Amino acid sequence: TNHDAQQLEAMVRAEKQRKDADESQKAEKQRREEEAAREQERALEMERKRQEQLRREQEAKERERRKIQAEREEAAKRKAEEAERARQERIAEMKRQEEAKRRAEEARKREEQLRLEAERKQQALEAQK
Repeated sequence: TNHDAQQLEAMVRAEKQRKDADESQKAEKQRREEEAAREQERALEMERKRQEQLRREQEAKERERRKIQAEREEAAKRKAEEAERARQERIAEMKRQEEAKRRAEEARKREEQLRLEAERKQQALEAQK
């Protein structure tokens, strides 16, 4: 009958609307999941870039630290070398002074010997007179 046909048609339309609504919900759910996945990917990429930047900054700090350490070591080495040079110069100067004193003492002794010898000769000459 006409009424049954209308009822059947209404049921078919209701079923189609339900299926359409289910598909629409599935599509929306998938769209949200894809958006969430893209957002998570963006967050991961930002974190990767942040970590990379941090790593580069740490490497730069370490290079600077090593450079400063090397400069300090070089300065300390130069200072130690300069101190050693100064010490050697002091030792050499002391040796030169000691040698000069020794020579002066030898010259004084020679002069004293020559003077004593001259006195003896003079006394010998006077004794002969």
